[in-house]
Amino acid sequence: MRITVFGAAGSAGSKIVTEALSRGHEVTAVVRSDTRFDQLPNAVNKQEGDASRIEDVIQLSERQEIIIADTTPPEGHKRKLITIKQTIPTGPEKTP
Repeated sequence: MRITVFGAAGSAGSKIVTEALSRGHEVTAVVRSDTRFDQLPNAVNKQEGDASRIEDVIQLSERQEIIIADTTPPEGHKRKLITIKQTIPTGPEKTP
């Protein structure tokens, strides 16, 4: 399966990525900053993106079978959880 994981370098996200890889899935690991790429396994497709930006969700959902969002907004931006709750289900629907 082709799986995209938003928040892939986080506590739970990194475990999801590791488990998906161990089961032979093709994983796109998404982090908000490329400075976190070194925290991701070499076997993943590393991408920078934000689950609260519909454009990122649409782009990174293209040709994927499963989209997982395990993100925590940056300090002071907890309201972004509302946006993320909206972008994750609607983004994949808008992919070509």
